[in-house]
Amino acid sequence: MRFGAVAVAVLLPKRNLKRGVIDWQQVQEFPRCLKNLFRGIYFVIVVVFMYGIVFWLPK
Repeated sequence: MRFGAVAVAVLLPKRNLKRGVIDWQQVQEFPRCLKNLFRGIYFVIVVVFMYGIVFWLPK
């Protein structure tokens, strides 16, 4: 749950900043390699989800 909360805070910083959940400076200082890791994981999840919709769901 914590990993997911951190990933959302990093991937959607402006939305979370409006809600007052995060500190902008902490997001800026978050390591770039971990930001890229979160983006990669998100991309893989979206691709797998789309694959499921296109190829598995119509059967």
